[in-house]
Amino acid sequence: MSSTFIRFLGYVRPYWRLCLGSVVFGVLKFSLALLLPGSLSYVVAIAANDNLTGSQKNLHILVVIGALIVVFLLRSPLTYYRSWFAELAGNRTLFDIRSDLYNHLLRLNLQYHADRRTGETLARLITDINASQGILDRGVISATIDFIFLTGVVVALFFMDWRLAVASMVTLP
Repeated sequence: MSSTFIRFLGYVRPYWRLCLGSVVFGVLKFSLALLLPGSLSYVVAIAANDNLTGSQKNLHILVVIGALIVVFLLRSPLTYYRSWFAELAGNRTLFDIRSDLYNHLLRLNLQYHADRRTGETLARLITDINASQGILDRGVISATIDFIFLTGVVVALFFMDWRLAVASMVTLP
């Protein structure tokens, strides 16, 4: 890891709870997507079950449909809060960076400012800081969510069928 990235993470550290909230909501959001294949296999198992009557099968299928509707309705708030926590952490981090840079510019001697054009310094600060705006949300938080989600899927595959998990792991790269 570069020293610049480690320094950036130092600015993120005070907002680790917001980042953790974003990761938790992100993992929950992506975990809901796994319920669809599971529910479809459950519906097929119900339809193939000869021990249930037609009305019992219909009741089970209606329960599954109701659960899927609830899952669908939960997806939007989870997406909202995942983005909200990530954006709040990112904006607060960028505010701290901008404040430190501003204070640093104020402490520089007058010769520094006389040798450089003001617009050049401002353009550099604005461009560089705006370029780093997505590092936290689209970089650190998304990579953490993807790692946790992928690890959970692999563990779940090993619990379901170890041969399927091995086959998936071989073809994954």
